[in-house]
Amino acid sequence: MTTPILAITELASGQVDQFAVCNEMVRGLESATQGFLLVDLTAANETVTPVNFKKYFMFRCSGHTVARDFTVQASKRFFCVHNLGTATLSIKLGSTTLTLATTLSGFYYCDGTANGLMKIG
Repeated sequence: MTTPILAITELASGQVDQFAVCNEMVRGLESATQGFLLVDLTAANETVTPVNFKKYFMFRCSGHTVARDFTVQASKRFFCVHNLGTATLSIKLGSTTLTLATTLSGFYYCDGTANGLMKIG
C-alpha cells in the first residue's frame, strides 16, 4: 500500500527488508518537502507528470524568453514555483490560471480537484 497523497510505500505487517523500505520512505518525504525539479521551458509549455508533482516540492522553471504555461496535477499538496525565465509564467490547473512574474517565487496549494489551485504567498 501507499500513502494517499504522496504515494509513498507503507510498511506492511511482516515486511521483509523493513529498514530498506523505511529508508526509501524517508527519502521520499525529504524530496517531497525539500527537493526541486528544474523544468526547461525553452521550447514549449510543460505539464509536470503525476509522479514528479508528488516527488518534488519546488519547480524551477527556466529557459523561456516568451510567456509559457506550467501545468500541474490535481493532487492535494503544497508546492513552490520559481520563475527563472525572462518572461511571465502561468501556473495552470484545469480552468484556473495564476501568473508569476520573472525572477519571483510563489507558494501554491492544490486541493486535489480539477480547478483547485490557489496562491498562498
